[in-house]
Amino acid sequence: MDNNLSLRMKSEVSGSGNPLVLVPGGLTGWVSWEPHAKILSEKHTVIRVQLLNVQLGLENLALPPDYSVKTESEALAATLDSSGYTMPLDMVGWSYGAFTALQYALDHPERIRTLTLIEPPAMWVLRSNGKFDEQTQKEADFFLTLHGDITEDMLAEFLQHAGFIRPGQSARKFPQWNKWTPFRKSLRNSPTVVNYTDDI
Repeated sequence: MDNNLSLRMKSEVSGSGNPLVLVPGGLTGWVSWEPHAKILSEKHTVIRVQLLNVQLGLENLALPPDYSVKTESEALAATLDSSGYTMPLDMVGWSYGAFTALQYALDHPERIRTLTLIEPPAMWVLRSNGKFDEQTQKEADFFLTLHGDITEDMLAEFLQHAGFIRPGQSARKFPQWNKWTPFRKSLRNSPTVVNYTDDI
């Protein structure tokens, strides 16, 4: 894979005003920010980015062999650079996007004006604080199985683990099921959440 392609995220810019970067979750990507971007773009220049794991999953391309959240952080920096957004920015990240936004802030603190993290999967924090209990270990063990070809059954189980649906409910009966299934390859990044370590 061309290295420049692997280190650039797709992006979409709308509105005008102070720049606001929206980094999406790792399942459906920037689609999750559409309703928010529409409202926020009334007062901001909204920059929605597509995480590499989502983009490559939709294109049926493999993740780079050394893929990690650092790869996403570097791609975010390259994307913002190529769009001329090198000043300190307001950034909001959700789920895996919050994980990516945090890594970006650690890598480029001078380029962050404000940072809002919504539900970051910060398993390493639980581990370092001695809060990695039996339930968290079960979640971690499941996330480690999400690599290679992600089946619909794996997607359904992920949706339960991630709290999208309650135990005992059928993911396939949800109206969103047909919207979720094309994105299932995006879940190949899940082991990076479990394997990440940091001393923050």
